[in-house]
Amino acid sequence: MALTTPILQNVAAFDASIAQTFSFIVVGGDQVTANRLLIQNNATLATVYDGNVTSYQLSHVLPAGTLVNGTYYRAQIQTFNTSGAASLLSAPITFYCYTAPTITILNMPTDNVIRNSNFQFNFEYAQTQGELLNSYVVTLLDASQTVVATSGMQYIGSSVAPPTDFSYYFAGFDDSTQYYINCTGYTINQTLVTTGNVEFSVLFVQPNVFSLLNLMNLPCDGQVQITSNLVIIDGESNPSPPIYIDDKEVDLRATNSWIKWTKGYTVSADFTFTAWARNINPNSMLVQLMNAGGDMITISQVVEGTQMYLELYALDGVAPGYYIQSNRIALPAATETIFIYARRVNCLCDLEITNIGVVV
Repeated sequence: MALTTPILQNVAAFDASIAQTFSFIVVGGDQVTANRLLIQNNATLATVYDGNVTSYQLSHVLPAGTLVNGTYYRAQIQTFNTSGAASLLSAPITFYCYTAPTITILNMPTDNVIRNSNFQFNFEYAQTQGELLNSYVVTLLDASQTVVATSGMQYIGSSVAPPTDFSYYFAGFDDSTQYYINCTGYTINQTLVTTGNVEFSVLFVQPNVFSLLNLMNLPCDGQVQITSNLVIIDGESNPSPPIYIDDKEVDLRATNSWIKWTKGYTVSADFTFTAWARNINPNSMLVQLMNAGGDMITISQVVEGTQMYLELYALDGVAPGYYIQSNRIALPAATETIFIYARRVNCLCDLEITNIGVVV
C-alpha cells in the first residue's frame, strides 16, 4: 500500500492571535503517523508557515500568533507513514485571518431590567478589518435557558463596512420573570460571532395581555412585523405512531393509549390550558399535568344521566386537596366537539367546557 493524497478541510476566517486546528481526511492507504502543514500568502505565495507534527490524529494545530490578521492565505497538508514516505500535497484551501468580530447589545438597561412587556433589542456588529456580517439569529430564552422565541435566520444584505447596526423586537414578556437574550451571527467568511446568553429581568406594573400573534407597525419600511408566540414541540404517544382519524384527530379511546409532551416548554407559575375533544370514554381522565417535583393536576370527565361536567384535582405542592367542577352541559353526541378551558392564577383555578358542535 501507499499513502493517498489527503483532503484538507475548509476553515472559516479566524483570529491569528488564537491557535487554529486544521483537520484533514484520508481515504485508504497507509496509516498516517505524521503530517506537514504548509501555509503561504495567497497573493505572493511566500511561505509563512511550514511545520511538521508526529501524530496519528488527522489534524494540525497552528500556533497562535503565526499569521497576521487582515491577510488572505492558502494552505496544504501532506502526510507521512512509519517509513517516512510522504504523500502528495493536498489541494489548497484558502482562508482569511481577521481580528475576532463582536456583537454587542446597544440599549440594554444599565440594571438589566426591562420595564415593559415588549422590547426592541438594538445590536451592533463590529470587525476591525471590515469583514462583513452575513446573517444572524436573535433568540429569547427563559430562566432555564429553554428557547421561548427566535427571529429565525436574518440576512444583512449590505456591502457597507462595519460597524453594522440591526435590531429585533420581542413582545409578550411576563412580569417578574428572568430571561436571556442571545444574538449569534456568521460573517461572509463563516466566522461565528455571538453575544452569548445575556441575562435580563422583566418588571412592570401593568400586566401584558397574552396573544398568539403580536403586530408592530414599521412605517419607515412600509411593513408590519408579525411576531408569533406559537411554539411547536414534539410529543410521545402510545401506540407510536398514534392512530389518526382523517389526519385531523388522534384516537385515544383504546385502553392505555395516551399522548404526552415532556420537553420543549416550561410552566413556572400561572397558566391557561385549552383542549378540544369528542366521543370521550365516559367517566375517564382527560388531562394530567405534572412537574418534576411531583405536583399534579388532573382533569376528568363525569357523566350523570344526560349531562356531563369536568372535575379538576390539584395534588401535592400545587394546591393540596384542591378540587373544582366545571359547568354542566348536555351530553354531546359522538360527532360533537367540546372545548376545554382551564386557567390557574395564584393557585386558584377556573374550569369551563363548551359544546362547539360538529367541527368540519
